[in-house]
Amino acid sequence: MTNNAVKRMRRKLKRLRPRKKRPKTFKTEEAAKNYAEKHGIKKYKIENIRLLETRKPKYRIINKKNHFRPIDNRLDFFKL
Repeated sequence: MTNNAVKRMRRKLKRLRPRKKRPKTFKTEEAAKNYAEKHGIKKYKIENIRLLETRKPKYRIINKKNHFRPIDNRLDFFKL
């Protein structure tokens, strides 16, 4: 396929099958905090969603009143 054909297929797929909405993520804790304050989120927790500490961190805001499942469950696999 040519490059233009691939681009056309991608555009067509976007119209037919939209992607699932994903949570807003941030590169720094300060950016996440500013976003929460700007949007009026009063009870929140900022959480690093990357599994390994060596990688660059990626943060998301968790609304405390609606949150019921911690992300730390995924780390049990790595513990020996």
